[in-house]
Amino acid sequence: PGSNMSTHAKLSPSSATRWLTCPGSVQLIDDLDEQGLLADDENVYAAEGTAAHAFAAAVLEKQIEPAMLLLMAPTIYNWNFAMIPHIKTYAEHVRALVKLDEELLIEARVEFDQWVPSGMGTTDAAVLDFDRRTVHVIDFKYGRMRVDAHENPQLKLYAAGILQKYESAFDRFALTIVQPRCKSISTFELSREELERWLSDVVSPAARLALSADAPLVPSVEACRWCRARALCKARL
Repeated sequence: PGSNMSTHAKLSPSSATRWLTCPGSVQLIDDLDEQGLLADDENVYAAEGTAAHAFAAAVLEKQIEPAMLLLMAPTIYNWNFAMIPHIKTYAEHVRALVKLDEELLIEARVEFDQWVPSGMGTTDAAVLDFDRRTVHVIDFKYGRMRVDAHENPQLKLYAAGILQKYESAFDRFALTIVQPRCKSISTFELSREELERWLSDVVSPAARLALSADAPLVPSVEACRWCRARALCKARL
């Protein structure tokens, strides 16, 4: 299916906590962006996270140790030696899940537009175990603010993308967040039926509402935390 990049940005997995909770934030951000009132949300922490993700993906793709890759890689990647133990923790967790006949997806684009118009995203890693009919979705977080995998909508939307592509090949989904700087690895499991029910009962209605003109603003701690419009949102002030 074709994908619209602007809609993808609006209803991405990484912002799902916000748009599922506060559907009006989508239109508000659009309006403020058009008026030139919102600054780019890129900062030094985001740039560091982007670099760490690229480092982690390269380590998995090249099947090499982080320290060796860093010595071989040019400095333009903004990788540094402080990242090595954290990348190693993540890579070892992913590799431990990969057995002989399983497929490893690295930085794979997934589409879930059955439930979200033009919905798509990129999962850090996924291990497809066809024999056990199980998918492991692994998300690497480099930040220091702990994020839990329990009922995590970002990871569930990645799982939805795999469900859409492979249809009935899998019955179980194990969703894991590896956050080495917090010394945290959390996993949440759900069945295909539970995932499908959440997608049809929660995600589809929320996506339609978020893309409508009269979507309500519903401020909350979680929804507002990373919202670019939080400083100008009248519902929050």
